[in-house]
Amino acid sequence: MTQINMAHWGRGLPGTPRWSGVTFGGTVLLLGITIGALLPFGGSGGLSVDGAPAPQAETRTIPFVVQGVGALHRAASLTAGPSGGDVLAALAPGAPVAIGGVVRVPAGLGLREAYWVRLESADAAYRFGFVPAASVALAGGTPPELDLGGLPARALLAPPEGLFTEPAPAEVAPTSPGTEAAAASRPSTEVASTAVAAIDIPWLPETVRRWAPLLVAAGGKYGVDPNLLAIVTLVESGGDANAGSGVGATGLMQIMPATGASIAADLGRRGYHAADLRDPATNIEFGAYYLSRQLKAFGRADDPDWLASIGLAAAAYNGGPGHVQSHLAGRPLHAETARYQRWVTGMWTERAGASSATYDRWLEAGGRVLVEAARGA
Repeated sequence: MTQINMAHWGRGLPGTPRWSGVTFGGTVLLLGITIGALLPFGGSGGLSVDGAPAPQAETRTIPFVVQGVGALHRAASLTAGPSGGDVLAALAPGAPVAIGGVVRVPAGLGLREAYWVRLESADAAYRFGFVPAASVALAGGTPPELDLGGLPARALLAPPEGLFTEPAPAEVAPTSPGTEAAAASRPSTEVASTAVAAIDIPWLPETVRRWAPLLVAAGGKYGVDPNLLAIVTLVESGGDANAGSGVGATGLMQIMPATGASIAADLGRRGYHAADLRDPATNIEFGAYYLSRQLKAFGRADDPDWLASIGLAAAAYNGGPGHVQSHLAGRPLHAETARYQRWVTGMWTERAGASSATYDRWLEAGGRVLVEAARGA
């Protein structure tokens, strides 16, 4: 995950992500410039800073998903565009902001960074706009760079509301089933369930099944069905705790070191080192935490079987949350992310069967190499 930027194949298997940036809380999955999911802002198809609509932009919008929080460390203006424009409000030092992403626009010989933020106004309604990134002291999360693909700046001043449940801060994340926090953060029909006490996928290879105690424990801690964690682990590494990629993704759930550092900060884990990702328990816990954030961010309340929610969460795990936001605004998923999404959702749908056609196709597409490497590990 990257900037989490995530999206990178692993060990030759199409669709195996590599994390690069990420999550919502502290360093969290570190957003950098993703390979397509979070492209550098600017160039053709960039944001219309003057508010002039791009072709077909009138019908497009983008949901606001909290990816970071912070407060102003100096006075700044809330403006209608990332380069300035109409001043919507004057903000004093200390003003809190929720951050949905960062955009980069040309400024002189370089680039100007602005956060897309949400404020609460006196009448309890939300206000949206842009503030200079340099004016914000980030307290949690690493906002992804947004690829808005021609969306006019004014469209971000009134994003759709109520589509997604935003991630709760790490310190209030539910750790046991049945809590009010858990009920508030999940759709009525949950895929994330701490009630699942075992992994019961008949066709799951032993290379992943052997990690069942760790998967069940991490799933219970972060409210993710361990069967889903097992599927993601399978697609990521085949169950090889020593798996690594050319870009640095590490371990069972293929976590980038920077992403791991971000998660460690979120969880208040001191003394984190990239080598910790070689530890299966740490790797699975970090992967479960990150996946839980994506389920909470992109889970749909109108999705009774949770399949669409899992698809969006899987895409965010692979391609980054910014890429998914762009997808929801009308842009297609990158081929690798779309393929990864199909692997995960297909195996999830077929998890109770004696066999899985999706799993068989995944093996033929390169997964067998991962499983064989895991057997020899």
